[in-house]
Amino acid sequence: MKKKALIFFPHNPYPPRTGAHQRCLSMLEAFKKLGYDVTLFGSTLLTDNLWQVDSIKNLQKNFDIGVEVYQGTSADKQFMAQTYASRKGEFNWDFYTPPGLCESFRKFFKSLSPDIIVINYAFWARLVIGNEFNSSLKVIEMHDLLSLTTKMQQVISSFLTEPPFISGKVDHKLLDKSLFSKLTLNTDIEEYWLYDQFDFTIAISPQEAQHVQTQTCRTTVKYIPLSYNVELINNTYTNPPLFVIGPNYFNIQGYLYFTDKILPLVLSQAPEFVLQVIGDACSLLVPTDGINLLGFIPSLKQLYAESKFAVCPLIGGTGQQVKIVEAMANGLPVIALQNVAESSPIQHNINGFVATNAAEFANYTIKLFTNQNLCRQMGQAARETVNNEFSKQKLLEKLYFLAPNNIQNQIFKAEKNKLIVIIDGVFFQLYKTGIARVWKSLLEEWVESGFAKHIIVLDRAGTAPVIPSIRYRPVPAYDYNATDVDREMLQQVCDEEGADIFISSYYTTPLSTPSVFLAHDMIPELMGWNLNHPMWREKHYGIQHASAYIAVSENTAKDLVKVFPNIPLDSVTVASNGVNHKIFSPACLEDINQFKNKYGITKPYFMLVGSGGYKNTILFFKAFAQLCSKQGFEIVCTGGGWELETELRNYTSGSVVHMLQLSDEELSIAYSGAVALVYPSKYEGFGLPILEAIACGCPVVTCPNGSIPEVAGDAAIYVNDDDVDELADALCEVQKPSVRNSLVAAGLEQAQKFSWAKMADTVSSALVEATLLPLNLKQINLVIFPDWSQSEDALCTELLQVIQAIATHPDSSRTTLLVDNGEISEEEANLILSSVAMNLLMAEDLDISEGLEISLVGHLSEMQWKVLLPKITARIILENENQAAIAKAETIPSYELDNILLNNCIMST
Repeated sequence: MKKKALIFFPHNPYPPRTGAHQRCLSMLEAFKKLGYDVTLFGSTLLTDNLWQVDSIKNLQKNFDIGVEVYQGTSADKQFMAQTYASRKGEFNWDFYTPPGLCESFRKFFKSLSPDIIVINYAFWARLVIGNEFNSSLKVIEMHDLLSLTTKMQQVISSFLTEPPFISGKVDHKLLDKSLFSKLTLNTDIEEYWLYDQFDFTIAISPQEAQHVQTQTCRTTVKYIPLSYNVELINNTYTNPPLFVIGPNYFNIQGYLYFTDKILPLVLSQAPEFVLQVIGDACSLLVPTDGINLLGFIPSLKQLYAESKFAVCPLIGGTGQQVKIVEAMANGLPVIALQNVAESSPIQHNINGFVATNAAEFANYTIKLFTNQNLCRQMGQAARETVNNEFSKQKLLEKLYFLAPNNIQNQIFKAEKNKLIVIIDGVFFQLYKTGIARVWKSLLEEWVESGFAKHIIVLDRAGTAPVIPSIRYRPVPAYDYNATDVDREMLQQVCDEEGADIFISSYYTTPLSTPSVFLAHDMIPELMGWNLNHPMWREKHYGIQHASAYIAVSENTAKDLVKVFPNIPLDSVTVASNGVNHKIFSPACLEDINQFKNKYGITKPYFMLVGSGGYKNTILFFKAFAQLCSKQGFEIVCTGGGWELETELRNYTSGSVVHMLQLSDEELSIAYSGAVALVYPSKYEGFGLPILEAIACGCPVVTCPNGSIPEVAGDAAIYVNDDDVDELADALCEVQKPSVRNSLVAAGLEQAQKFSWAKMADTVSSALVEATLLPLNLKQINLVIFPDWSQSEDALCTELLQVIQAIATHPDSSRTTLLVDNGEISEEEANLILSSVAMNLLMAEDLDISEGLEISLVGHLSEMQWKVLLPKITARIILENENQAAIAKAETIPSYELDNILLNNCIMST
């Protein structure tokens, strides 16, 4: 029975009117040749080529496929209109998949039960999001980076308001070749997320394939270029050159660029020059000297046979221009601008020309227009290039990994090597304080390190900071009155995303997905707060259900273990907070004076960050009131409210108190200009303001409580948190030049020990290590790489020898045997291992479940292997091994089984 392929393409591809239509037809042919029963699913919504009865019949007859066309309803159109109206200038992916279309596709999928689904364009990727579609291998054809392309077209459309479009009468900015490079246009993060819902993503440009692969973590990206069968026609190279333009803004922009920038230069040297322009977009244009607008022509074969060459003067666009491949397949050299030519088969000065500007483009145009032999020579080279690299046979070869006899193996491969970390950005919804800065800094560092490709941030009601290259998933706002519902929602998200590990920015927890708890402090527990408050109940729930723990300081780690003694201290990873040294560094005098002038600060000032409660700010105000010179100082308070509490104001008579809300940049300047940061806190989980202050060269007066000594080191004056007189003396002491200079120097040196990059690296490693906990690693960890393709008898014999030898060794209870299950599923591997275990029990009366731990490691990602390898003691060499898999363990020592057991080189470690 043949396997089934369901291919969704939104338009009617027959007869082809665009490059996308051509690509669709090529893919239909290829999947038929691979051996599938193919069904094409289309829609009347948003089609660029109306579905006709004859078109459907011709597709069914000429391609031997089934065709299903969804007829859009008024409800669909109403949904799309409402979605479009509510987009508020933003890109909206829901617009393309109204409920009616989704339901129709779902029902058809269920009735067909295809083995593979191919979706064309990310616009329609949501059609197959859901667990019910996971029984099929899912493939998406990109065509191009749609959100980026759409943004670029929106830029062009702002210049092109009403057709017809006339050469010489458009804003010169539209024809700036560097127009798009000057703009900060990026692909939407959600587009990458959509690609990651598919097992394979097909890109038609090598640059886009590489880009998408770096921005995704689950999908496997394949570069499969456009294909076109070479036409063995007798080219005459006698007629004017061609420019084939589709009905989109990039083509219109390219036409206007040619007529405004290139054509005048060409006509000045070759007045007889004419460019033939073919395509639907001709109806939007006005002809000019040197241009012949031919409109849409169903077959270009004759034109290709007679024309000298083709041009592609497009400035922007993503994907790969089919007009280039098609012209080259028909024996024509092509001239294109550099940014478009990069993703094409053009080889400069061999089968065409690549121009960097209008003058070069004009010179190459004249060169080909006036040299028929050069056209012939380059045209033949162009045809050979397409035949060698872009033929339909090449397409078939590149798609062979999806052949029916390979598909089950590909489904298995697609399930492997995926590391997904879900981060709940709930803190961004709840507060804007220091913890928000911590998480924003971590996310930014993970973008730099590349770890961001493994992350999905849950954006609570649109409150998460927008960081390029971070993928977000919108989720409802957090409500302390509905925590059970929230846990269920988080678990559903983790299941849908295939999460390996979960971590919250503030105490939320899914039902069953393993989670890591990040402890910022233990203030409520140590300060005697009401632990029945929902916030602290959720904190304790998160701690009790966590698989692993991270603390922002050694002291916080100890406090966590003190409150929860069942947590071993050595199981808590310490990841100290960092500081952005680019922002928090000593400011120049000019910036300090501008800051003081802006906020009306006229005297030397002390700084306070945070207020009330355990921050113990009242100690400062009492001490300040004792200063004989207090009227010579002002006070800058930030990180609290807008007004100073009445109780505190009573201590500031005659002095000005500035209650400021400062950006990070202003906060850095404020630290730099302060007499000192006074931070008399009774407890800190870390003490971020202290670190930021010393990084700016600001002396610190504080108390030796909690984690503060870890952060400040010798760069602070310490006082008791209840000694007013001692603090008053410190406020005088810190004004002495010798004391200040010593504190500043010590502080700058101390601050260098901390960075967000270090913290991000430690946290990411801890997260990856947490995903390895199911392996149950012990003091001795051995690994084997069996060749699972050998006969089952030989495989079982080899496994039995290894397992029996280790299980009967005195150190077996201290040992974990890691078994790489290569190219077979966990279910198959466990079945074979169970058979081995049963044989040992029956034949040798050996129950291996009583000591030795056996864990499969075939589904680990590259990053997980990187963390695991240093924990592996040795590899046991087998007679028959998976040589490809062994490559990832080259750095660990390897021994014959007898050497490990008899020579005591490993097992007695």
